[in-house]
Amino acid sequence: MLGKTGLRSYVESNFEGKDGNKSHVSIDPDQIAMFHKNYKIIINQFPDDSYSLLQEFVRPCLDNYIRSKAVELNVNLFQEGTLASDAYIDIIDFQKNGGIARIGKRDQNLNRADVNVKGDYNIEIDVLAVHRYESLLSSYEREFSFIENGLPPRAVIAKNHDYSYNKMLENLRKIENKNLADNIRVFKRGDVENHPILIYETGDKTYKDSVEAIEAEREKGRKELLKNPEKYYTRINELKKRIADRIRIKGDFGNSDILINKINDLEKEFTLDLEKENKKGVNK
Repeated sequence: MLGKTGLRSYVESNFEGKDGNKSHVSIDPDQIAMFHKNYKIIINQFPDDSYSLLQEFVRPCLDNYIRSKAVELNVNLFQEGTLASDAYIDIIDFQKNGGIARIGKRDQNLNRADVNVKGDYNIEIDVLAVHRYESLLSSYEREFSFIENGLPPRAVIAKNHDYSYNKMLENLRKIENKNLADNIRVFKRGDVENHPILIYETGDKTYKDSVEAIEAEREKGRKELLKNPEKYYTRINELKKRIADRIRIKGDFGNSDILINKINDLEKEFTLDLEKENKKGVNK
């Protein structure tokens, strides 16, 4: 399934900067998090809070130095994220308009000197519009795939997911109101893996803005899932079977109950929504 990383890879592979310059730098916060000395302990022992805990390590080095240094060097820059943090607005503003950054040489007290950095970036934001049901199930499938492959799982709980899911729209609207993006493109997952379908970009009159396009596509995704629920239930059951087989063959794994409960809760929510939708159809 195409996710944030897949969309970034797609955009990177089709990127051509000014004067045909394809060279660029990609920033993946998850890769920075892996440099934390207690990364595996945090992932395994605190899966529900692992993201927020690791962000306390990632954010200072990423927001306070790496991104600013990349702008100073004027490199073509790709950033992957949920767009859920208000800090993204400041980051994009800095890339667009420049400003003062503490990225210079250290003094005798190890403090870095302020540097006046020119912005003038062409900002493009690419968003994948996926309904919450699809997004959550994909997250749980990914989490277990990591476990199957002996990797620290990227655990997601519904509460944290939903915060990012909704906050992204709020921040996107702020970015549009401030005219910080030169182009915003909204994609949906295509039938061919890792080949998304463009449904909106700045200037398109089909929707009034990118937020409306995302909301409309999310609702279309929900209706498609409820119209053909067997496919969704099949994925849930296949994931449950994989987990059961893993436990049967290799024994239990850390936080298995948490993962199973998350899947069951999502299935119940989907079923309730399906029942409500079916009742609407009967009463018409």
